[in-house]
Amino acid sequence: MERAILTLIATWFVTLTAVAVHVGSAWFPAIALFSPLLVLLCWNPTWRDVGWSLALGAIAYGLYNLHGGTWGPSLGAHVVGWLAFAGAGCLLRLWLAWAWTVPAERHWLTQRLRCAAFMPSMSVTAGLLLGLAARVTPLTFDRLLMASDLKFGAAPAWEVARWLVYHPICRAICDFVYNTLPLAISLCLVIDQRGKRTGISRVAELQYVAIATAISGFILFQFCPAAGPYVAFTAQFPAAVPQVLDISLSWFPFAPRNSMPSLHFAGVLILLWNLRGRGKWLTCGLFAFSAITAVSTLSTGQHYFVDLIASPALVVANQALCSRINHPARWIVFGAAAVLTVGWIAAIRSDLFLAVPGPAAIWLLAGFVALMPLALAAILERQLGAAIRDKSTASRLPALRPLTES
Repeated sequence: MERAILTLIATWFVTLTAVAVHVGSAWFPAIALFSPLLVLLCWNPTWRDVGWSLALGAIAYGLYNLHGGTWGPSLGAHVVGWLAFAGAGCLLRLWLAWAWTVPAERHWLTQRLRCAAFMPSMSVTAGLLLGLAARVTPLTFDRLLMASDLKFGAAPAWEVARWLVYHPICRAICDFVYNTLPLAISLCLVIDQRGKRTGISRVAELQYVAIATAISGFILFQFCPAAGPYVAFTAQFPAAVPQVLDISLSWFPFAPRNSMPSLHFAGVLILLWNLRGRGKWLTCGLFAFSAITAVSTLSTGQHYFVDLIASPALVVANQALCSRINHPARWIVFGAAAVLTVGWIAAIRSDLFLAVPGPAAIWLLAGFVALMPLALAAILERQLGAAIRDKSTASRLPALRPLTES
């Protein structure tokens, strides 16, 4: 009886969360909630696990309708919503198994539960915080960011979106990749956990880097709030490039302020940097996923080009911050990357960026800000990797001395 009551309470809580983020009509939260199903399938589940997950998901689906949950008008929205509740059932199944198992067996379930709960928790938290921030900061810098994009000699978001209008297959691929980032992150978390079991070690924990990037990105959103081209220039995107003569603040009280910097692009860069080298196909896939994500952030009208430029430095700063070894290189790289991130955003917000003469100088400046973090990240990994190897060797020396002495 106690287990049944706990199961119903947990299912009801997940259902209320699904209602709050509009799982039935919002693609991104629905796909984030679907990701636990992918995690469960990656760990070779039993038929009993799958059956219980689907049953719990069906209960959550029924409660969602009883609570007046919204549904999108298209068939695709309904399908994704159903998959989201299947993922909710998987999350409930993993949590209940963890809660009722003996402490000695919780370790292996903890790894699965962390991977399964990561993206739903991040999506719900982001949705609630972005909604609150939209009410606190009703004015945005969209006109200023648009004017900054035009300094490159063209409007990259408009150019990419208009090109994809004539290539519908490419547009469909970009939309699919943009919306499936939660699935990619969840899959990479599983790969990262399995890599640890085989002895693969990185200088930073993937989950910690992602969380730190999300927190720092949300703070920077408040420093330069913007809603994106699709919201700010709906009537003109992507048909006509707006000529921005007035860079005063815009009024968009209900749109999320998640434009500057682009956390979507930052997310795929985190995956690429931390999982490259795990296998040829995985590395190539992550390179392709990152490139398509960069294009899709512009084609969907969610970001300006200047938003993407700030992402690499933000990722490297958090990669250094979350590193496991306290080495001087860690703090040097962190400081340099943080200065690049904040300096780029501050230059745009304070109109200094608009004072740079000519597109050539703008491209050189943007190239430096975007590519310099790669050199910093390489230095960080080389120095900390050497420190990890030295520490590992030192820890084994006492065990080798008696053998050497004999």
